[in-house]
Amino acid sequence: QIPNNGFESWTNMGSYSNPDNWSTLNDMTAQFGVYTCTKGTPGNPGTSYMKLTSKSVLGMGVIGGIAICGTIDTLSMQPIGGFPFTNRPANFTGSWQHMIFGSSQGYIDVTLTYWDAGMQMRMPVASAHQTLSGMAMNWANFTMPLTYVSGLAPDSCIIVLSASGNTPAANDY
Repeated sequence: QIPNNGFESWTNMGSYSNPDNWSTLNDMTAQFGVYTCTKGTPGNPGTSYMKLTSKSVLGMGVIGGIAICGTIDTLSMQPIGGFPFTNRPANFTGSWQHMIFGSSQGYIDVTLTYWDAGMQMRMPVASAHQTLSGMAMNWANFTMPLTYVSGLAPDSCIIVLSASGNTPAANDY
């Protein structure tokens, strides 16, 4: 149910492409000819994959390769919103490759929430966080168990993929 979960659909922006239904920092860094999210081939499975790379940007320092299935605030680099999702899965699974050049490991975050109309805010239902440890030079499968904090049904999901942690190093991917 994750939109564009195989990263097969991309929108051509002229000199670069963005994965459909995912927010990245490409629009912010494009003016410098730098792209932190690129399309790679072949996928696993499928024909393509999303490659996130932390890169040096003139005047901005190292910008982390980050993608959010939903909307990103490019100033805080935090998610604003996700996508509609009403299931209660036990795990979040997929395949990844990763390499770190600094000491700030990348990560994956998954958060299921529901809108509390009375409180006028998003309330957590479940979450999972996985720090990328070591390096995976070939496709490796992962499973992240979701920890539920509410018995309520979620109405949305936010997925954050990051090539680096809080202190990105150039070329982390």
